[in-house]
Amino acid sequence: MKAMKRVVKTSLFLGSLLAATVLGYNFNLIGRDAAYVALHIELALFLCAPAAIFLMFKPQK
Repeated sequence: MKAMKRVVKTSLFLGSLLAATVLGYNFNLIGRDAAYVALHIELALFLCAPAAIFLMFKPQK
């Protein structure tokens, strides 16, 4: 249960980071190239981090 809470919190944080990057690009706060690089890094983290956290903190038998 504790591992799943960490996974959910991390996913919500990374999702909000993705949204902030998209909004920053839409409002011309960051450039296209910077947004492109940031979105790729954030998407990779968004896909890999929850699985890594779950594997690290899963309940031991």
